[in-house]
Amino acid sequence: DMGEIAEHFQRIRLNLYRASIATDATMLEDSHKRIEEYKKVIDDSMVSYKKTITTNEDREAAAAIEKALAVYYEDLDVTLAQIKAGKVDLARAQLLGGKARELSLDVQNKIQKTIDLNTQIAKDTANANAKTATFSSVLMIIIAVVAVLVALLVGIFLNRSIMKVVNEIDAAAAQVSSETTRGRRRP
Repeated sequence: DMGEIAEHFQRIRLNLYRASIATDATMLEDSHKRIEEYKKVIDDSMVSYKKTITTNEDREAAAAIEKALAVYYEDLDVTLAQIKAGKVDLARAQLLGGKARELSLDVQNKIQKTIDLNTQIAKDTANANAKTATFSSVLMIIIAVVAVLVALLVGIFLNRSIMKVVNEIDAAAAQVSSETTRGRRRP
């Protein structure tokens, strides 16, 4: 969403400049129409973006962008009115080095700050996820080793228990066999 906001803000700036060099009313109206469309896309993207905010710092950055955009939009309307009134030189002066340029740079800087903030949040989240994955892998290995050791101990215990019974049966069978061989077996 923030990338879309940045892109459409640049399109507004481009169309504002295009309006200032318009050679006829059709080109001027086309630029104005596009500016209004891009403002709507930015506003919709801000609404969508605000639904994804997870930190107070990000919330404050988004509010700063909205505030800067509101001021910029007011000045944008003034600049467009100047162009439509034929005060093109005054409008161009504002666009290239005056208030309009300052406001534009302020919005751009706030958008870039938010993009950088989101990049850092994403990196932090990725690092935290990597740590969790590493911990989970180590824990799984430990659990597997413990399970193998438990299985080995259970196997040894069962082997001894079974062998004890088998040895007792074997001893009883040997005793019966020896008594039978000696003729001592009682019917």
